[in-house]
Amino acid sequence: SGKTEVLNILNEKGYHTISCDKITYDLYLEQPFLLKLKKLFPFAVDEKGVANKKTIANEVFNNKESLLKLNALVHPLVLERIEATAFVAFREPLFLKR
Repeated sequence: SGKTEVLNILNEKGYHTISCDKITYDLYLEQPFLLKLKKLFPFAVDEKGVANKKTIANEVFNNKESLLKLNALVHPLVLERIEATAFVAFREPLFLKR
């Protein structure tokens, strides 16, 4: 829908931006997050500690309770990182991609 392109343009102009997609992508690479994810969805993380996003997507698409659990794990962590980033950029306009 063009959100990433808009963020890229704003970044090129020197504005601070935040991509929730990027934050979430990064979370899925971090061991502490993966351990929490595995507790919620044991099938979602393989023996190498890699999240299987397709399996997770299938689970949450078909099960509203699972979606709520995943959101309860991910959203507070994303918001925490948004707040930390916003604190650094508080004197300038801040653009958020959700």
